[in-house]
Amino acid sequence: MAAETLAEAMTSALQKAGLKTQQKELQETYRKNVVMTTGCRDRETFLTTYNPDTQIRLCRDRERYITATHPTLQEINEAYGKRTAKIWLMAQIVDLSEFAGATSKLSGKPLEQCANIIAEEHKHLTIYDIMLFMHDFKAGKFGRFYGSVDALAITEGVWKYKERKRNELARIQMQENDTHDNRKTVSWEEYCMKTYGKIRPLGQPDLKKGEKS
Repeated sequence: MAAETLAEAMTSALQKAGLKTQQKELQETYRKNVVMTTGCRDRETFLTTYNPDTQIRLCRDRERYITATHPTLQEINEAYGKRTAKIWLMAQIVDLSEFAGATSKLSGKPLEQCANIIAEEHKHLTIYDIMLFMHDFKAGKFGRFYGSVDALAITEGVWKYKERKRNELARIQMQENDTHDNRKTVSWEEYCMKTYGKIRPLGQPDLKKGEKS
């Protein structure tokens, strides 16, 4: 019995070791993919490169950034450290707070909580989603602040952005489907049946008006 227990314990330890190895390999894969996509090897470079001033550039080619695959909040945490998304979000929120020109800015614990909530509730949003959202908020698409920057208005706005994004992606997909349908290749047989009502020899010149095939 003791031998069996020892064997089970050894098996369990080996399985755990294997899982840890797999997790490390997965994290390294995440890190390499994010580094390759962002071009940033470390957290400091990432925070500097993707500062709030980048927002305006993204909106010049909105459709490209809303449809392409980019690192999510969860992935930048896995690539650059657990607090990266929170730190980066705080900078984005402070920039929005400054832009609003409200008397009371968002700072301290409310600022940290707002960043944490977005990072947890919307961890699958990409960094470009967040910057597009911040730009849209500045553009007045999600209301405005009155007297002080309202953290609830920001977190509520993120949900509204996600709904807008779903609608926008659906519109883009419909346009692509329409374009594909318009470019659909018509076979010679289909062309003949639509044009002449019967199949004609391939390559036979079109009939002139009044001629019979």
